[in-house]
Amino acid sequence: MTFRSVIALTGLLSAAWLSGCNYHSTSNGGMWSYTGGPQTIASTETVQKTVRMVDRRSGEVFFSIDIPPGKQLTYDFDRGDGDDQVYTPDLLRYEVKEIGDRNGSLSNAMTVPGEASRMVEVYVRQGVQYANQPPEAAALRTDQAADRPDWWTPRGGALPENSSHKIYDN
Repeated sequence: MTFRSVIALTGLLSAAWLSGCNYHSTSNGGMWSYTGGPQTIASTETVQKTVRMVDRRSGEVFFSIDIPPGKQLTYDFDRGDGDDQVYTPDLLRYEVKEIGDRNGSLSNAMTVPGEASRMVEVYVRQGVQYANQPPEAAALRTDQAADRPDWWTPRGGALPENSSHKIYDN
């Protein structure tokens, strides 16, 4: 086998291996990021995102998802795999996964308008919901001003007499 044959075979095997993966993405898109490759959009607790896809011909929203905090949406469009040559010629494949998951299958799919007729919108949700406050029956935090002993406040007070006394037990 010649050197050129070995290089050609290595290239073919690499291409076959890479095409066997359903997707490989980074936060900027695919392995070699470009507009036509898989895209990934992450949502965190402080920056929660919603993705909408709009048919530009009618203004209709045909796909919308609120990405949960700590998750990412990875999606890709397959040209020509839709069910209608005119109205929905492409196939959207997508999956919601943990942030940082860069490999795997995109097991959800739907037919969508062609690339000239669709628009992807990403919104940061306003009015972010955080974890609920502890119930009233929960123990008070000892760093709250109302829970401090007098000697620890600006108004002052007598120090505990017993040094083994826990300063927050009143």
